[in-house]
Order: sequence, then structure tokens, then C-alpha cells
Amino acid sequence: MSGIERVAALVSAEAYKAPGLRDAVLANLWRYDAAASDEVTAVYVNEGSGTVLVGFRGTTIGVQDLALVWGLLGGSSVIRQRAVAERRQHLAGVRRKYIGKKVVLTGHSKGAWLASSLATASDEVHGFAPATSFADIVSSWMPKVGPQPKVVYHSVAGDVISLPSYFLRNATHDVTLGPALFKTLIGGAVGAISAHKVENFTS
Repeated sequence: MSGIERVAALVSAEAYKAPGLRDAVLANLWRYDAAASDEVTAVYVNEGSGTVLVGFRGTTIGVQDLALVWGLLGGSSVIRQRAVAERRQHLAGVRRKYIGKKVVLTGHSKGAWLASSLATASDEVHGFAPATSFADIVSSWMPKVGPQPKVVYHSVAGDVISLPSYFLRNATHDVTLGPALFKTLIGGAVGAISAHKVENFTS
């Protein structure tokens, strides 16, 4: 992975931590902005490059997160829309604070889905072990007007949870579908769970 991709993976992992427990500095250059962050979002800033990394927390064991997982699996679209609307409002505040800076969105699993759902044409997205929904796959094949964000998904071969994301037309993957599917078939449930962990991208 490139430099920005490695830091994006670290930010995705930091988003799982409580705001007060996140690292103050990542890779010697990225400063944690506690005021711009919350329980779901971790914001890191590199003043030298003029870049803001916004990481979204993946799924945790809680009522709201489990409801959203149900929404991603084909349940209520209202749940998905509400989750995106809440994060969009918070992200708008981050954009206002850092107007003129490059925004890179990132996240792991559900966080990767949020990052790609919130991206605008000028954003760059790095999603790790991405989750997605059938509705998102269908939408990605619909004609688009104007420029689209750059979306790159990073997966580990054998991650069954991320397999549906390979059918998204609006993203590129650093692992091709063939090896991913093969390892999923021979790896079993334990291998699939292990392949989905955020730690696969931060070590």
C-alpha cells in the first residue's frame, strides 16, 4: 500500500476507539483533531500536505450498528438513509473547518460503506474490507452524470463479507475477484472472519 493508504488504514482502526483514547499523532505527521471528531468519526490532519483524513467506525456490537447491518443486508432502506444523513451532517462541519484542503475518506467494513456513500467528486476514498448492500450494487451500475470520486477498496482474499463489493462498478480493488473467491471457498467460516479484521491492514 502507498503512504496515504497505510495512514488511512491506521485511521480506520483509530475510529473504533473511544474519542479520548485515540492516538494524538499518526505516522509522525497526522494530528488528531478531537474537536472535529466524535464516537463514529476520527479526523486526522496533515498540515504539510494540506490533507484531511476522515475515518468512519465499522460495526460494533450495539443496537444502532446491528440495525444498520440489517439495512445493508437488504432490510429497511430508511435505516441506511438515516445513517448516511447523520454522518453527512457531521462531515459538512469538517469540510467547513478545513475548506480548501484535500479530503480523504476511509473506514473499515461498515465504515468503508459510509465513506463511499458520503464521497463527493473531489474526494478520495480508501475502504478496507468493505461492506455493501444490494441497493448500492444496483445503483453503481446506473448511468452517472459528471465526475465521480476515486474509490479504492482494500481486501484480504478469503473475506466473504467483502465479496459483494466486487460487483460495485464505481470502485477498484487491490485484490481481484478470482483469488478472493477461491480463498473464500477453501478458507471456511473461521478464515472468512479472520480475513475481515481491520488488523490485517495495520500490521
